[in-house]
Amino acid sequence: MADMAALTGEKGYAEALDRIWGDITNMRMHITGGLGAVHGIEGFGPQYELPNAHAFNETCAAVGNVFFNHRMFLLHKDARYLDVAEVALLYLEGLAGLHLSVPDEKLTIRPALPEAWDWMEFRLPIKNQWAKVRYTKDDVEVSGSPFTVDRGPNCCVTRRSRSPLNCRETF
Repeated sequence: MADMAALTGEKGYAEALDRIWGDITNMRMHITGGLGAVHGIEGFGPQYELPNAHAFNETCAAVGNVFFNHRMFLLHKDARYLDVAEVALLYLEGLAGLHLSVPDEKLTIRPALPEAWDWMEFRLPIKNQWAKVRYTKDDVEVSGSPFTVDRGPNCCVTRRSRSPLNCRETF
């Protein structure tokens, strides 16, 4: 839609996009950049429904938010859209405790499970494959990654207790 607004110059598209962007950033996005708080539908609930311990905050929604804000920046030439995209990117890398280096073909894992959660699991598309990362309170498991998995200097130590994690890679 942002591309259509840019190509046609139709102001109605831009006005609708501005309302959508305002609704997302002001009423449906966690301060961390997480989106899609409702677990069962992987989407938005009512305005300001932003649970803490039970937010779904779908990773694909964060990626879509980056793309949407990039298009909004191209349309409006306003840096606030890049600011929101940056928060979404920090959410994706920070919450997951990951760093993906495509040139080095390395996936670095760091402990990232919030204390209130029992587990967290997500999938990443890497080289036309889906790598699965699953955190629990005592374990980090990675499966299906075509890249080398680097545990990093503190991967196998939890932030809470500094006790060793049972880090493993499965195939």
